[in-house]
Amino acid sequence: MTSSTEVRRAIPLLFALLLVLVPLVLSVTGAIIWQGFAKSQQSAMDAGQQLFQNLQTEIAVQQQSLFEPMRLMVRAFAADPEFGDGAQDRYFKPFVLALELYPHIASIRVGYGTGELFEVTSLREGVPASANLTAIPDSAVYVIHSVERSPIIRQTANALAESWRFYDRDQVEIGRVDAAKPNHENQNHPWYTQAIASPGKLIETQPYISSALSRPGLSVAQSFKGTTAGVLAADITLERISSTVSGLATDGNEQLFLFYGDGALIAHPDFETLIGKGPWNPDVALALPDIGTLTSPAAQAMVEEYRRSGDFGLKTLDVQELPFLATVISLGGSPVRMALALPQSNFTAGLETIGR
Repeated sequence: MTSSTEVRRAIPLLFALLLVLVPLVLSVTGAIIWQGFAKSQQSAMDAGQQLFQNLQTEIAVQQQSLFEPMRLMVRAFAADPEFGDGAQDRYFKPFVLALELYPHIASIRVGYGTGELFEVTSLREGVPASANLTAIPDSAVYVIHSVERSPIIRQTANALAESWRFYDRDQVEIGRVDAAKPNHENQNHPWYTQAIASPGKLIETQPYISSALSRPGLSVAQSFKGTTAGVLAADITLERISSTVSGLATDGNEQLFLFYGDGALIAHPDFETLIGKGPWNPDVALALPDIGTLTSPAAQAMVEEYRRSGDFGLKTLDVQELPFLATVISLGGSPVRMALALPQSNFTAGLETIGR
């Protein structure tokens, strides 16, 4: 039998062993917990990196699909050696074909140094601000806005006549409005002045209120030389550009928007709320909302980080004590930035979290 003396002697030894083993067990357990946490964090970062790269690629592809057809079309028309010969109506069918092939293009126009204009607008994107709304037939699909030398008053120097002709889907004229006095001047519009200032170069305007669209948009344009020099331009609305981000939303906690480097917001899933529904005055400069006006805490955190450090790769931002994975990067070296933030829990929800 074990004597009481021997038991008393064993107790201190047991305590000594516990003093050694307990910290060791705690240390090993802590290491395992930390390793699991670190793996969870790394898995979240890896998953976030992959998703963000996919979204970046998707947005870049969509932006390319919007603007590249406009660039190619403008270059092709501007390269036509007969483009400035003044035979404007012969471009109606090619312009309509381009609008049908690329429905995101809202309007195509050619403006001349003489003040003449030939513009085809798809009415699916809105009604020209300068047109008489009461005169638009219900079945109208396209409108030609033209400023040209009037055959009736051709003998008068620099006499121009302005009109809007409405066409149905079969390209049959079904209505017309003539202005009592021409009120359009190419020189008053950024698509014309900026292209003329960069001869032969393809330019992209900053967003403005287009008289062709009665809403915010921007133009791709290029000047050309011919019998009469001028500018060829194509328009797209900011609503169309915003559609590239609104269609990519994954859940209600996501923040995804596009903006210029100076902070001017150009695309957002809720862009209409931010910029308003109009009507807009084409003679008033467009004031784009600043990214600083976004009210989402995640958006505010990204804006603060961007204004502190510029573009940044994937990193964790604390948003009201919740971790978000976020990034602000340039799209293909363009002046447009993509900002994206998602809750980190989106990536860790399915992972083992040992220590929770």
